[in-house]
Amino acid sequence: MLMLKKLTLYLCVLILSVQIPLNAQEKRVLEEDLTLDQLFMDANLQKLIGNEEKAIKAFENILESYPEHPAAAFELSRLYLQVERQDDALKMAQMAVEGEPDNKWYKIQLADIHQLREEYAAAISQYDQLLKKEPRNQELFYKKAFFHVKANNIKEAIKVYEELEARLGLSEEVVRRKHALYLGMGDFKKAGKELMRLIDAFPENIEYKQQLASFYEQIDDKDAAIKVYKEILQLDPDHPKANLAVAGADTGRSDDVAYLQALKPVFEDPTANIDLKVGRILPLLQKMMQEPNSDLASALLELTAILERVHADDAKSFAAAGDVLMNAGQYTEAIEKYKKAVDLDDTIYAVWEQLLFAMFSTGNAASLKNYAERAMDVFPNQSMVYYNAALGYLGLVNTDEAIYYLEEALLMAGQNKGLQEIIISAIGLAYTIDGNLEEAEDAFLKALEINPNSGLTNTRYAIYLTEKGETGQAEKILNKFEKQGARQAIFQEAQAKVLVSQSQVDQALEALASYKTAFESLQPRQLELLGDLYFKSDRSEKALSTWKQAEEAGSQSKSLKKKITDKKL
Repeated sequence: MLMLKKLTLYLCVLILSVQIPLNAQEKRVLEEDLTLDQLFMDANLQKLIGNEEKAIKAFENILESYPEHPAAAFELSRLYLQVERQDDALKMAQMAVEGEPDNKWYKIQLADIHQLREEYAAAISQYDQLLKKEPRNQELFYKKAFFHVKANNIKEAIKVYEELEARLGLSEEVVRRKHALYLGMGDFKKAGKELMRLIDAFPENIEYKQQLASFYEQIDDKDAAIKVYKEILQLDPDHPKANLAVAGADTGRSDDVAYLQALKPVFEDPTANIDLKVGRILPLLQKMMQEPNSDLASALLELTAILERVHADDAKSFAAAGDVLMNAGQYTEAIEKYKKAVDLDDTIYAVWEQLLFAMFSTGNAASLKNYAERAMDVFPNQSMVYYNAALGYLGLVNTDEAIYYLEEALLMAGQNKGLQEIIISAIGLAYTIDGNLEEAEDAFLKALEINPNSGLTNTRYAIYLTEKGETGQAEKILNKFEKQGARQAIFQEAQAKVLVSQSQVDQALEALASYKTAFESLQPRQLELLGDLYFKSDRSEKALSTWKQAEEAGSQSKSLKKKITDKKL
């Protein structure tokens, strides 16, 4: 019995002697894992709080102690990219993939770095490996195709999409992508066939047919587009875009007026998109700009009148009407349309440009400066807005405000030499009107240095030369630019001043008065000059009424009030 007890005690000691070292080893492994986990957590914490340098150092320390730790290498690769250490990022990404070849995200990271380095073949290789594991993952196919496109291997990209379709069947997204690639290659036939595949599969789908019709319009195959639109109307007789496209197709574009007449029923449809409607008349509006035609203008105005009624809350309706009226030479009527357009939507700069130009062309200086100052609130950095405000003030004979706005416009003109030239010559004109001929000369020399052949700048310069007494030189300039300047009020003003200085008052009066009759577009400054000419021609009553017109138009001329009061120059 004693022997048995001794044996049992011996066995217990032996077992304990074996267990103690095993537990110690487990403890060391456990402590090592805890240390690694803590280091990894600390490194990730630094990354999360945006402390990139400390995070990088922490992950680098992990790899020093645990050289084959793919997760640390992966995180370090991402951090290296953030601090633009692309070579190091690539090295770490490769290490992560080697350490854990089956990790999808490590391969994607490596492929993305290859893409950044334009190493597209290497990126594609990673996606080939990924697709072996996930052969039905569409996103992997899309990314692989994308790399082929980046490498300009368009045909290979198309093959990738074909492989995807072989696995998953017809896909609208794949068709769109292949269509875009064929379109980019200029292979319109295959691009069209891709869209036809959708239509063949879903013949009742109007949206697919509309996409095909739009494609035909894009490549300027109008007959094919009309054919598809007619198919759409068989499915949906009220389809607005198809109706608009087909309207007038049978009249033939050789008869523009008949074509526009045929558009009326569709323009009456409030569900038809206004942009599409305007798009239909735009080519004919452009044609009218090149070849003025009263019948065409009338037909266009009928359609814009429908737009105004049917789309009364849309600024485009009134802007379109304004454009037609402008090109028909009806500036005053156009101004009212543009005013309505900017009241509805003041964010379209092109409409403001047209409005301000129309106001300047009609001599409406007060409205020009008012609307230009209003436009500044919407477009505070547009040089031309400030320039137009200055032209308004010049017309009102307020040179201080004109020069202020011109200097602001010049600052915004940047390196635009053409804009610099007209602004600087306007400064020269302002100083001329103000009687500061020295400053005026400096401005004109700068403007003419930029463009010595500018008709506008030379015309303004002629006014300065006349004030300086160099009438002969001014006359030569006006003779040179007469053809391009004859339809501008500033040219008639310059010519009148030259003729007056040559004691040809009646001829000067005729130049300015006939322009006013023809265009109804003299500014207050020019009206005052016209009144002066009437007085010099012994037509005092006409002079007084003309001066009063200038005053009513908002002129701030210091001499005008005295002329009206004294009823003489």
